[in-house]
Amino acid sequence: YKVTAWDKIPDSQKDADGRWYNDYGGYVSIGCDAARIKNCPETFADLLKPEYKGKVALNGNPTKSGSAFGGVYAAALANKGSFGDIQPGIDFFGKLKKSGNFIPVESTPATVEKGETPISIDWDYLNAGYADQFKG
Repeated sequence: YKVTAWDKIPDSQKDADGRWYNDYGGYVSIGCDAARIKNCPETFADLLKPEYKGKVALNGNPTKSGSAFGGVYAAALANKGSFGDIQPGIDFFGKLKKSGNFIPVESTPATVEKGETPISIDWDYLNAGYADQFKG
């Protein structure tokens, strides 16, 4: 079976015989409210800087939320971990919490809008959506 938009799906994202295709996907990103944060972080290492104290949030609890779990995995990959070794990501969030930079507030559209979670580790399409949603 080939869906209506079959011809628009890149060849690398589907089986030529229609047995499977990728529906959607995303990358973990670091979203930043540039109106509230003078210098937005560009890497996970940047998130440990003192200027981000009380400003970094995840979209949920990594033991219950796929996007938060993805954030921990991304931190692992950024810190010499692998898909088979998430420990560097767990260690990273331990450091982030100890530094006071990590806040246990779930990043949502409401918390982003209010400025409660000015730096949000979340899927790229959600962080990009905040830019459109909160243009002001």
